Amino acid sequence: MICPPSFIQSHMNWFHKYPKVATIGLRKFVKADRIKPEEVINNFSRVLSLPEIYSISNTRRGIVDKRIIEFEQWSIHPFPGNCFHGGNVAYWRDDAVDIGLWNEDFNGNYGYEDIEFGQRLYENDTKLVYENTATSYHQENNFVSVRQRQQGLPINRQKLYELFPALGSFRQEILAWQ
Repeated sequence: MICPPSFIQSHMNWFHKYPKVATIGLRKFVKADRIKPEEVINNFSRVLSLPEIYSISNTRRGIVDKRIIEFEQWSIHPFPGNCFHGGNVAYWRDDAVDIGLWNEDFNGNYGYEDIEFGQRLYENDTKLVYENTATSYHQENNFVSVRQRQQGLPINRQKLYELFPALGSFRQEILAWQ
């Protein structure tokens, strides 16, 4: 992840407003193989000019963050945990401890552990806030292959839907209109 200088402040603005809050920011997937760490530090505008790329983590919406359509309806979103993607979130440690931390049943396969965590935060009365000024620039990696992702996703999706059947129905609905 490459984060702009204002990234932490964008998230932190909310932590002074609510005692139980978690923030969610946007992700841009970028091709960053030709930028050096010192360039990020010395001239962040170089990051802003990196080409955006397709990502398997951002399916159905091409290179635009697939959650935009949900963020546009944020004030009435029935399952804000669905937008809780671990690559750009912030939350209080105590709130994470209160819900039992991250669900280790998701260990070993790719995907959905962050949505499950976000939904539990939400159901524990943590206010989930979409912060549109907190954008992170995500560099794809090959630590988890496309094949591993494709194999793990259905397994963890099933776990998520068993834990939150109504969220599963909602997700199937939004997939139909995306």
